[in-house]
Amino acid sequence: MLISGKAEYVPWTPDRDFLEIEGEKIEQIPSPKIIITHYSINDLPKDVFKKRVKIVHVSRNPKSVAVSMYHHMKAERLLGDIFPETFSEFLPLFLDEENYMMSYWFSYIQDVETFCRENPENPVFNIKYEEIKKNQHIEIKRLAQFLEIETSDSLVDEIISKCEISKLKTVRGDEKDGGRPAMYRKGIVSDWKNWFTVADNEAFDKVYEEKMSSSKFTFEY
Repeated sequence: MLISGKAEYVPWTPDRDFLEIEGEKIEQIPSPKIIITHYSINDLPKDVFKKRVKIVHVSRNPKSVAVSMYHHMKAERLLGDIFPETFSEFLPLFLDEENYMMSYWFSYIQDVETFCRENPENPVFNIKYEEIKKNQHIEIKRLAQFLEIETSDSLVDEIISKCEISKLKTVRGDEKDGGRPAMYRKGIVSDWKNWFTVADNEAFDKVYEEKMSSSKFTFEY
């Protein structure tokens, strides 16, 4: 919406513009390209860095990430019948680097932090989900500045309205239109507190302290 200068939804499919799915088809997307990926920053194509492509890295507090991933994987039945029934059964898999099912969150964040520190000439914009929720107007204007896009307060207000979770559920969550209801749940910051037991929280904090002791990244819970 910022790039087009219009608060309008674009034609969409669940796999639209995903680098790991579209592959070489990405070349056919008109410029300026907006490419989405779950790849670790170290696994991105080398041309991304050679050409100084702008990278927008969105992160979220890891407790919310764990809860979100649990619901997403369960709804999508990504592991079929072997998927853990409860969140407390799922959490050890999220915390275990050897048995983790997707990109290991701790390594993923550490790789971004290391890259930014060692490659300050590459344009990386770090933005956190919690900060967007708290200061929507400020963060969107900050993103526009990073993208070198002139925008207006009225357009930003329209974008905020169009990106409300309730509206996205309607526009992007209808299976009849090719949507994915499982992609849109609550869209809030602290829902993890409704899923973590005291024991879960203690186990998580222990691993976090071990893995992130040298990190300067901070998260709002």
